[in-house]
Amino acid sequence: MDILDENTNKLALEQQGILEITESSKWARIMGIIVMVIAGLFGLFAVIGSFAMVTLLGAAAFAGFFYLAFAAFYFYMGLLLYRYSGNIDRAVGSGTPSNLTMGFKNLKTYFKINAIIIILGIVFTIVIYIVVGTSMLMGGGFPPVE
Repeated sequence: MDILDENTNKLALEQQGILEITESSKWARIMGIIVMVIAGLFGLFAVIGSFAMVTLLGAAAFAGFFYLAFAAFYFYMGLLLYRYSGNIDRAVGSGTPSNLTMGFKNLKTYFKINAIIIILGIVFTIVIYIVVGTSMLMGGGFPPVE
């Protein structure tokens, strides 16, 4: 069955499909809010930590920039989930295809970014294992503790 009825240009899902989309929308909203709150707390702690490092060490607050960038990125990921939820709710309520399209566009972007981050994490892990393994095979090791 097509997701859009060509005659009315409205959503043409079975009732069970609409219930499943509505349910996923609710869970995506909850996850989006949780992720945005965690990102906000992470950003707050990054700012507080940066000021503490400047006060205690006189420098080294540059790391705070990376923590803030990570918090902003994480907030964006939560925002994508939240937008997906809002657009899907509007699409189910009004039956307009543009809201459905925007909702799935946000979800696609969320999954695309997540997949890229996972692939980069796997590649980074493999590179680290190769570097550490090669170092140990060449007679290197961890520096002795004095």
